[in-house]
Amino acid sequence: MKKLVSILLLCCLKVAFADPYQSVLYSSLSSGKVFYQSTRQHKMLELVSGEIQYLRTEDGAEGYQAQQVLQLEAQSSVRIVDHKPGTTALPLYRDVERQLERLKFETLYRCDYLQCGDISGWQLYLSDKLLGKEDTQHYLLAKATGSGNAEYYAQFYIVELDDQPRSFLRLVGPVSSPFQPANQAADDDRVSLFFLYDSTHLLEQSRRELTALAAKIQRENVSKVVITGHADNHGAPAYNRALAMRRADHVAAELKSQAGLDSLHIERLAQGEANPYADNRFAAGREQNRRVTVQLLGSSPQE
Repeated sequence: MKKLVSILLLCCLKVAFADPYQSVLYSSLSSGKVFYQSTRQHKMLELVSGEIQYLRTEDGAEGYQAQQVLQLEAQSSVRIVDHKPGTTALPLYRDVERQLERLKFETLYRCDYLQCGDISGWQLYLSDKLLGKEDTQHYLLAKATGSGNAEYYAQFYIVELDDQPRSFLRLVGPVSSPFQPANQAADDDRVSLFFLYDSTHLLEQSRRELTALAAKIQRENVSKVVITGHADNHGAPAYNRALAMRRADHVAAELKSQAGLDSLHIERLAQGEANPYADNRFAAGREQNRRVTVQLLGSSPQE
């Protein structure tokens, strides 16, 4: 049976590489029953590549968030399978792992058992059809590079419910559009100030930099500043644009409140998640994109 499982999975993945723009054929990992299947094109597909945590923001919002995700525009094919009652998740998971290694996939992230966290988080990122005991979970994300340096990804998650495993297998690709950063040189003459997640509250270091910036504006007799708000790409584009404007408004109000700056002319702009400075697929990149930039115009240093 294991040999048959290996052959079936190998065939499925070879078809994905041979013709990724048609429906990708899946075979069950054992003599299980296909519970759900789909093939679709995504404008933005998030692949979990880090721990999923339950978070609550200072504004009262709460929910599950992966600390790191890959965000791709690509085609994917999904198959969810109910496996034979009495079998366990771990051997099926190990078999998939071995077959991906044979196909030269590199594991990007994995978790096992309770390390994977609440199953509700996986329902959010994978499928609400996944049910089971959290101490039976296994997950991996893997990547392979095909011809023309196109990237292909495989996601596999499995969990047991009432002594019966249910698995989720997604194949993604080809992906040939790497992250294109905004014109970072254009930001070199601007001061960047950074914010907490989903918030208009500045990081402590940025608060100190804002105080120093206000002193510089007064010292150099700056007549105008342009404040541009930005956000990472978690959430809807319209929401992120509004958040970016609130961040610009907050910095503008802080500057206006400083002694001697009440007549300062301030132009406020918002780009939302457009033109990211860093790669939103990674937590460190999203942190850099939660910012405003402040450009000083019309300065004439006093003597």
